[in-house]
Amino acid sequence: MQLNELGHISHTENCTYTFAMAGKSQKSKRTVSVCIPCKSQKLRCNKARPICSRCQRLGKHCHYGAHTQILTPAEELLDNGTISLTNTSSQLPSFYLTPRPSDGTVLSRSSEKLTDKAHVIQSSPDLEIYEDLQLWDPNNVIVTYGSTTFFELPFAAHSIIQYDPFTRLLCGSLHGTTLYDLQSRLNKISVDPNTPANPGSELLREELGPLSFLEKSIMKWVNMTTENATNQLPFQIFNNGHTIEDTMHPTLLATVQVIVREINILLLSKSEIDHYLRHFYENVYPFYPFFEIPLFEKQLKDILHDRPGDSYEINVYDQNIRIKLQTLVFFLIVLSISLRCSTIDPDDSKMTETNCNDIARQLILYSQKILSLLDGFRVTNESIMCCNMYLFLADILNPENRMPYPSHDELLALNCINELGTTLGVFNDPSVFLRYRNDPNYDTSKDSLKRKVWIGIQLLKMQHSTADGGNNVIDVKHMETFLNTNKDSLPVFTTRFKGASYADSRIFAIQEDLYKFHLVMQRLMKSCSPLNDHQRLTDIKKNMVEFMEFLESRFSLDDLKNCEKGSDEIKEKDWRNASININAVANFWLFTANIMGRSCLLNINTMLFIHFEKLCAREPEKYQSYYHHYLLQTLTNYLTLLELIVGYLNGGFDLYLLFSHRFCFNKTVIFTILKLWVTQMRLALRFSYKKLSRSSHTGPLNLNDSAVDDSLVQCIDTLKTHLKLTVDLMANSLQDSYIGAFQALQMARYLVYLLDTDSLAYSTTRFWNKIFHMTDIPERIVEKVNSKWGVGPNSTDFIKHYLMNPEVLKNISAPLLEKIAETLGSLPLANDKINPSLGLAIPSVENNEETKNAVLNEFLESNFELFLSVINDNMGELPTI
Repeated sequence: MQLNELGHISHTENCTYTFAMAGKSQKSKRTVSVCIPCKSQKLRCNKARPICSRCQRLGKHCHYGAHTQILTPAEELLDNGTISLTNTSSQLPSFYLTPRPSDGTVLSRSSEKLTDKAHVIQSSPDLEIYEDLQLWDPNNVIVTYGSTTFFELPFAAHSIIQYDPFTRLLCGSLHGTTLYDLQSRLNKISVDPNTPANPGSELLREELGPLSFLEKSIMKWVNMTTENATNQLPFQIFNNGHTIEDTMHPTLLATVQVIVREINILLLSKSEIDHYLRHFYENVYPFYPFFEIPLFEKQLKDILHDRPGDSYEINVYDQNIRIKLQTLVFFLIVLSISLRCSTIDPDDSKMTETNCNDIARQLILYSQKILSLLDGFRVTNESIMCCNMYLFLADILNPENRMPYPSHDELLALNCINELGTTLGVFNDPSVFLRYRNDPNYDTSKDSLKRKVWIGIQLLKMQHSTADGGNNVIDVKHMETFLNTNKDSLPVFTTRFKGASYADSRIFAIQEDLYKFHLVMQRLMKSCSPLNDHQRLTDIKKNMVEFMEFLESRFSLDDLKNCEKGSDEIKEKDWRNASININAVANFWLFTANIMGRSCLLNINTMLFIHFEKLCAREPEKYQSYYHHYLLQTLTNYLTLLELIVGYLNGGFDLYLLFSHRFCFNKTVIFTILKLWVTQMRLALRFSYKKLSRSSHTGPLNLNDSAVDDSLVQCIDTLKTHLKLTVDLMANSLQDSYIGAFQALQMARYLVYLLDTDSLAYSTTRFWNKIFHMTDIPERIVEKVNSKWGVGPNSTDFIKHYLMNPEVLKNISAPLLEKIAETLGSLPLANDKINPSLGLAIPSVENNEETKNAVLNEFLESNFELFLSVINDNMGELPTI
């Protein structure tokens, strides 16, 4: 694979994309010459003589060929690397494609050469546009259901679905059909004899509906709903009116005593505490190093008092009760995370998975109670901020969290923590506060904590917010301020953690690259953010170049091959003799940075291709080249991510990534798989509707019709194979441990069913036809679908335009389809090893009513009131993709 200047990867071998120039652009020729080093690496060159700026900056020998070339403007862009779609070699390492010995499923590149035939696709001479793109519509990022309303991040799951009319209509139909099926079943089992039967309850049942696939998922959803209702914080915790101090109000003291007494009953043994703390230091802290371990261990001794036998007793009632309670909160959160982490690797746990989850759940609840009493947003300090960061992390990493991606309330909590950091001023390095330097009693270890909490909040935002567009100008300024306060020429974090332990110094050398990567990501996302008044393609492309250059220079996948598992371990005596595998830590961040970075590119290129698709429908001559270009770039980003994810799930990275570290990254992988599924559906819907419109065409046949039909079938079949493979691998690796993965898989199985039965476009259109004619579907369900997806009975023009108008996809031309099919086909899959028993088992239509439905109906009847509230009071958020 050859990376070009934009970071786009060509997935076809020995295949050149040739752009046909039309009109005056073909006649416009000029002499250009790119230096040999830049040309050989497909990099942008400013053609300065005698030495170009890039060679001068990198200290390379700059030289030019003996002859100049006469190129068109578009050929110049191909020549200098701005648009490189020629592939002659592979840069992604092949080692990650190796499957586990017991699993023959492989995702690999074809060893056969593809055709040398040039594919002519209409393109712009320079692929530049200087007008404001106006990418965002506020209607696409607003979410309303029940009594909940929030403004979604621009690239979050719901927003990116709403931005695309086809996926919006698909998800709306899935949502509406699920609620409709639920309502029909509730009507049948209603205890109210006055409830009329729904005469049209079977009208949507010409094939299986989503609810048939969601039986187990719904049962888990009910169990989680019941559990959350019983684990709420008691009312007396809030609005207390008193402050925790050494001499506090008797009522508040009594509340604290009750909580501490209950924690002592739950407390683990000494050996278990030692094991799980060391487990945390080895497998979680290296990735989320937000606190000072020696300081924490010292404070822990003040609250854990020895008791006879293998046990401790917690005591916080002497002096400095607030500090001790802060330590207790942090201790409970750390234990909870470590217990959850050990469930992923049972060989490293001292108790069963059920016990680990039960205890972890209770520990988190007690930590929340004490944190509420501490009132950390009024009595602010770095320790409180640290507790809130790890509490957020515990929720995000929790395998029992049914959301496979950060919810709006979790992101709101992250924003509050970020604002707390701004209030504390930790975006300034502590060295700038001279008043502390003049205090002889000042504890310098606090400087390290201040730095760590700021670096930590940026790390959390990079993983869970920035990549989805959650950034602004102030965020960038604060990040730059933290870097610019250092005046030395040495790496920033090296100088600031000079007195740290050896393990910390190595960990924060990695963190420095991540921090700077996040800063580059911030600039990229800001250039296409709704908060940016001027979203210009030139600015977006410029930031994409900077972004991919940084990613390739600091987080190259080739570097994985240079590391060996088990090498470079550091044992820290003060960390309970924890052993830190620095190479494995670096490898995981290298892998994750590529997942996050290429997800960003997928988001942006998807947004651009959909934007130009809409413009192209009105002015094809002006915008078709942009549409084709960004659609192809979306494909290459998608295929790169697919390779990485399949390699991860298939065991191809097992020699380089420790299994015990996966807990910190599995949720990122799950969210990325959801993005891949959305991309697959986005493309499959277009091809299905294109195919459907061609099958109903009654005009004269074209000589290319057969080739177009073959390309459409090939594209749909390839996407279906990709979907089946990821469903199977996710079912095998993640569904047993992660509820969010389990729930998402059920809807993915339904999508596989729709593709297998060739009914994806048909089922979507049929649902919206019924909405359009207000037939059978209850009005309250129509209202709920409209409130979440912004499509309803008043959207008839929108629905007709995209689902019943063959002209909308006319710019998916025969040459483009051939190129798409070829690009998708360059990643052949050995799908004969897929095991249907894991992820792809499809309910039987014949026995559905007698078996599956009987179990589900019985469950619905026992939870009738709860499910009735899903229809009547709020959306309930039944699991959907």
